[in-house]
Amino acid sequence: MPNECGHCKESHTPEQAAPRGGGTAKIGSQVIYACSHACAQQIIGPLMGAGTKRPSDEPEPAKAERVVPVRESYDELKASLATYGNGVTLQPSGIAEAGLGLFAMRTFEAGEPITEYTGRIINDSTARALSVAGRSHVRTQFPRRTHIDGKRLEDGTPITDPASQTRGRGIAAFANDARDSTTYSNNANFDFVDSLATDRMLSAGQFEKLEREGVRIVFLRAMRRIEAGEEIFIPYGNDYWRAVAGPRRSIFS
Repeated sequence: MPNECGHCKESHTPEQAAPRGGGTAKIGSQVIYACSHACAQQIIGPLMGAGTKRPSDEPEPAKAERVVPVRESYDELKASLATYGNGVTLQPSGIAEAGLGLFAMRTFEAGEPITEYTGRIINDSTARALSVAGRSHVRTQFPRRTHIDGKRLEDGTPITDPASQTRGRGIAAFANDARDSTTYSNNANFDFVDSLATDRMLSAGQFEKLEREGVRIVFLRAMRRIEAGEEIFIPYGNDYWRAVAGPRRSIFS
């Protein structure tokens, strides 16, 4: 049954909204519906500003750190993202036994895009199989359709030497989750921006074409000011922690 979006007032079924990042969320005592990620941002932002609880597994940040990001165009975002050796780098994580971690080489202001989550594009069944096998380091691209395997390059080559294989690429997949740390806290979160062609496919409900040709940048956005030299942490979400036991966080542990 179609639902009316709380922002644009257009009606979409859950199946149409899901690949666009839309859906139903409970914000405090309010239940809202958004037909896309962009509309969700427009709805949630004012609610957060009013002091309601944000829909996240992480503790609510201080009011001064709350950021409602300006939505960049695909081209603007692509040009602004840092890559390994140019804005971000890899070093041993400050969290014991977490392996490599993602570190800022410059200051990132609150709300600023950081770096892209790159890797091999895989289908939904492959992503689920990896998760069940406990080998998952996968981030959703289009919900229930395509995902990004951060352990491999786009051509499927396993990442065994990140210093050489990921130079000049987005390295968001190496960010750790500070969930169990008493010293660190998560300071970034996932976001995405679609190309104009992808927006048209989503609006037209062309989901098979979306899986073949859709272009979506999945990236990290700073939740607060991140200083040069600081490690960047992101929430992996409860699904990851239910599937993975122990301190395993980054691609290399």
